Amino acid sequence: METSKLAFAKAENDQAKQFADKMIKDRTETSTELIALVDGGKVQATLPTSLDKAHQEELDKSPELLPADVFATMVLSRLD
Repeated sequence: METSKLAFAKAENDQAKQFADKMIKDRTETSTELIALVDGGKVQATLPTSLDKAHQEELDKSPELLPADVFATMVLSRLD
């Protein structure tokens, strides 16, 4: 989600902003549902409190990228 937030902030065109905004909304909704399942005892899991090392490294590099590159990185990260 952090990459999506960065892409939204750096996007230079409406289509990129709309896509990033959709990713943020979708992930927020999914996270909220997952938290409710865990809190309600329907799912047993330990929820992360921060990014894992690989995703943190990706995010740390993102500010150095051009806006188009940030958007491309965000899109490609959704494909893995």
